[in-house]
Amino acid sequence: KVWKGSLQTFLLGTSYDKEKFRNDNHVLPSQSRDYARNDFSAFGQWDRPLTKKDRLTMSARDTWTTGAAESKNYTNFSGQAQYLHKLNADQSWYMSVGQSFVMPSFSNMYSTGVGSIIVGDPNLKPQEGVHVEAGWKIDQNNHQYRVAVFTTHIKDNITFAQSNGKYYAQNQNFRNTG
Repeated sequence: KVWKGSLQTFLLGTSYDKEKFRNDNHVLPSQSRDYARNDFSAFGQWDRPLTKKDRLTMSARDTWTTGAAESKNYTNFSGQAQYLHKLNADQSWYMSVGQSFVMPSFSNMYSTGVGSIIVGDPNLKPQEGVHVEAGWKIDQNNHQYRVAVFTTHIKDNITFAQSNGKYYAQNQNFRNTG
């Protein structure tokens, strides 16, 4: 739902997903198993011009799961703030600080590699990140130009390591600055 006022805009929303995964282990049928979880989130955003040239946008999301096997339920609250300053009609500079959260998928956790090249890790953790970016934007006619500096730090990034023709899911801390 969006409420647009003369001085500010509010957005509030929710989402729900029911995830299901069937792990069919054809070699060891006793290890076949169904997995499921309920994914919920509530999110909001507040956007307000501070002056004719300055704008502040703040947002937040709360994410949580229920009903997961082996008590592998997750919860996370993350936020973001962005400041935008218009230099003129075509140019602006901005700064953004935010957090990210990504749950491991069931296939990344429970795939057995039988008939698949991906081998999951049931002990994968969700990835949580912090992202900082500042930049300059130019929009002229049909062209967009961007210059930015950023840094990203992700704890427990979900990635894959290759061995013997298979890809093994794993957590690995990740940093990138540019």
